[in-house]
Amino acid sequence: MNDNLSCLATLIGERANEIIAQWKTEVCKLPCAKNVDDPLLLDHMPQMLKELAMALTEASNLSILEMRGHQSAVDHGAIRFRLGFDIEEVIAEFGLLRAVLQDFAERWGVDISGSVNLTVNRVIDKAVAVSLRTYVRQQTDERERKRQEYLSFVVHDLKTPISAIATATSIIDQHLSPGCRPSKVNDMVDIVRRNASRLSKRVMEIIKEESRLQSLISDAPPMKLDIRKIDVWPIAERLARECQPLAESRGTKILNQVPSNLRVNADAELLTEIFQNLVSNALKYTSDGEIVIGGEDLPNWVEFWVRDTGTGIPSERIEQIFRKGTTDPEIAESTGLGLTMVGKAVELLRGEISVQSAPGAGSCFEMKIPKQ
Repeated sequence: MNDNLSCLATLIGERANEIIAQWKTEVCKLPCAKNVDDPLLLDHMPQMLKELAMALTEASNLSILEMRGHQSAVDHGAIRFRLGFDIEEVIAEFGLLRAVLQDFAERWGVDISGSVNLTVNRVIDKAVAVSLRTYVRQQTDERERKRQEYLSFVVHDLKTPISAIATATSIIDQHLSPGCRPSKVNDMVDIVRRNASRLSKRVMEIIKEESRLQSLISDAPPMKLDIRKIDVWPIAERLARECQPLAESRGTKILNQVPSNLRVNADAELLTEIFQNLVSNALKYTSDGEIVIGGEDLPNWVEFWVRDTGTGIPSERIEQIFRKGTTDPEIAESTGLGLTMVGKAVELLRGEISVQSAPGAGSCFEMKIPKQ
């Protein structure tokens, strides 16, 4: 092996801290690295330099494709993805490492021109390739995970209108017997009933399959919010009216107690989904009772709640109720997605959500959305 290459490998092993300190000075000039704590920025670097020195002793006769990809480069790509670096910034870090090694070699009188320089570049290029491959794989996995989450949220939201259609059909049957209806109306009601049932079964199949694949929760495509000042009373009133037939079939009333002048900075569609899921959840557990949608204007927040007089939640489930996959064993069709979606939606609105409940005492879900 070339003496200069051997000398450089030895110096890197012996004076790794010096190289890391110089590299840190340069890297911290990158916008992405300015506020990153040292452990996240540097912890993998001693191992990277150790592997780099080892690779220099092995790589003089190897092509970049033949060289081994070291674990430190894998770690580098994964850490940079989690920290929010973009690909250009990851490449820039390795460019700075080349410059630091060049300066280091010059200070110690090591000639790394010619074939030595080619070997150093091949070793660093291999580390770049491994790091970027890991980064891109993590990026792809995250996008797929978030795409699946988005799909699951959409599918889950179909449950409420499908349930309303089925309930409306049932109420028609109860209050208007088939013998009192024209045959064409009977046919239409049958078509609605069959298709609502088919849709409901298909939605449940999709939800259960998505849950089984464990591919849920997250931002590809990223959700674009339309944040503006909206009136909340009409949202609660419309929801109360739409869900009232189903509530009446359970002997329950839905009351809209949101002040008529209450407004909030939020995405109207997302806020509607939050209320929809909370009311739908309350209906599962409330018979011969009451569900109240309320709100209050506070100094720094707008607070909302959905309170019911239902069966309540055992204490051991409250801490996990907003986590993905937390299902109620007492309900066969429970998917664990509804309240997970609520928690994520409130988070998107920069809000907070909590629940107070006890078995037999009903539940109250409270959320706060900041005014600014």
